[in-house]
Amino acid sequence: MDTPATGDTIAPSEHAATPTTAEPQANGADGSGAAENSTTNRKAPFPKGFLETISTGWAERAESLPSPREQAAWAARRRAKVSAAFPGQRLVVPAGGLKQRSNDTDYPFRAHSAFAHLTGWASDAEPDSVLVFEPRDEGHEV
Repeated sequence: MDTPATGDTIAPSEHAATPTTAEPQANGADGSGAAENSTTNRKAPFPKGFLETISTGWAERAESLPSPREQAAWAARRRAKVSAAFPGQRLVVPAGGLKQRSNDTDYPFRAHSAFAHLTGWASDAEPDSVLVFEPRDEGHEV
């Protein structure tokens, strides 16, 4: 049985009967480095035209950023002090996760105090968020 051409869809029954492996391409058709029809983690390649279709028709994105929070300046100074206290070390500050009071009742989420202190986010922080101080030559990248 012949293997279908790259880009054609494979019916599940055909795939099961004829296992195929396709090597990811070094560069996609657009030169972006993305493999156009990589099947490294897929049972069948993308349908023909899928990648072109999914990347078109999106609305324009506004280039402006939201205004900074009132507490942003204080949080930046706190992060600078922590960065100075631990030069060359990677620091990870978790916000914490959701907690259950019983099997059917959740506590309201509250970020860990250290996370809230260093980010300026409090009850509006996402559960399981993480603040990472990545060491650089001069301080940390946050």
